Amino acid sequence: APVTSPPPEGRVIYAAQTGKLLLTASNLHPLPAGKTYELWILQPGGKKPVPAGTFAPDSSGNATMILAQEPAGLAIQGFGVTIENAGGSPTPTLPIVLSGF
Repeated sequence: APVTSPPPEGRVIYAAQTGKLLLTASNLHPLPAGKTYELWILQPGGKKPVPAGTFAPDSSGNATMILAQEPAGLAIQGFGVTIENAGGSPTPTLPIVLSGF
């Protein structure tokens, strides 16, 4: 049987009082040149997703990102990760490759 790699996993901690955000991810697939992963804050009520930074996994598929500049006090429905062109995008490009709350 072929060896299947474990699915990508991510965890996000957001401190609403300060707007600080921590992302840790593992089992991420390497990306082609010119592409990056981008984190999105998903808000309730049909509001636009808030871009929360781009990141790239290391050779083991792990990534960590600490952000101190996110808006404080956001109502959060969840988080999503998409694959974007280098430099990131103002709106998410589907599909969302990793999501959670």
